[in-house]
Amino acid sequence: NHTIFGFNVDLSSDGRTLAVIKSDALSIYHAIQDGSTAALSWRHAFLKETDNFDTHTPGSVAISANGETVAWNVHVDDESRGFVEVFQRVTSDMGDAWTPKGSVLSLGTYAGGNAYDKAVALSDSGDTLVMAGPDDTARMYVWQEGSTLEAGEWVLRGNQVLYSVTSVAISGNGNCVAAGFGGNSNTHVKVWCYGDDDTAQQVGQSLVGSTSNF
Repeated sequence: NHTIFGFNVDLSSDGRTLAVIKSDALSIYHAIQDGSTAALSWRHAFLKETDNFDTHTPGSVAISANGETVAWNVHVDDESRGFVEVFQRVTSDMGDAWTPKGSVLSLGTYAGGNAYDKAVALSDSGDTLVMAGPDDTARMYVWQEGSTLEAGEWVLRGNQVLYSVTSVAISGNGNCVAAGFGGNSNTHVKVWCYGDDDTAQQVGQSLVGSTSNF
């Protein structure tokens, strides 16, 4: 199998944490300053490999602006389904480590098995996640911290229908989402925002490929 390094990348706002997708794995790098000089070099900090190179295809990756959270999605070719995993940076006296942030988020089953081109995005804080899911939806999840006895979890905030979503973006504060699809005659993009009552309101009109002004 041919390995592609840099299939997808994302960078924190300070440019010091880098997430890289290759054909069978997610890698996270930290920019470390040499103690004797001002030069920076990239140190490999984390590796998450897919369970099966032949059937698991990484799709997209997102990193929060603060560089503390990374999400990636994986398509399982032989089962026409996908999932998203999220990792968070934990700092201790022993240094930095990357650990799972909540449970794996299932993307369900895709008609036609085209889950590999689905997308994921994170808010600046890394506590709001939007992903292109099955059944023509963009799904938003909000992180809820757990107690001392219970782990935190991702809580579904809402689904928005958009004819087989293939791309998503989220505002820095995590309240607004843009999503689009560009694969057939239904090509369009729309933006919506959530209010304090978690009700989604579309912003402006849907932008249709054949009529939008560029």
